[in-house]
Amino acid sequence: VTYQDGTGDMDFVVTQPHTAHISLSASVTGVTSGAYTIAALNTADIDTACAWDNTNKYYVIPRDGKYLIAWSSAIRYITSSHIGLNRIYLDTGSGFNPIAQGPYAKDSGWVSNGTILLDLNENDKVALYFYHNGGSGKNLIGDSVTEGATFLSIAEIL
Repeated sequence: VTYQDGTGDMDFVVTQPHTAHISLSASVTGVTSGAYTIAALNTADIDTACAWDNTNKYYVIPRDGKYLIAWSSAIRYITSSHIGLNRIYLDTGSGFNPIAQGPYAKDSGWVSNGTILLDLNENDKVALYFYHNGGSGKNLIGDSVTEGATFLSIAEIL
């Protein structure tokens, strides 16, 4: 937004921060056990920069700056003898690597989540990955059982 003093001269420009909240609209059944898997997030509830790549399931950073990243995931049908957790992966041009991890979720529907503040560059890619060791028949939760439990939120800090 550009503000002017009435003479036609530009006085100052206000830049709006980019924000995104990407969620999972329905549970994903039969998710892989024993390996980190990219979360099948599919609903851009908010995406001011139109930076969510829904085909590849990652967010492309729209411009250099500081970004607050919040994330969460939950697995259905694990028990206290299993673990479910998640990680934020970052690709700065050489492939995705883990940079932050949520706490262990030790029962069905328990949430693994976290937040991190990062300096990121334009075109860096941010993705949510999750893990469980409960064997076959487990679900990544995205429905009313634990509504809103699986998401990736990104807010540019200006």
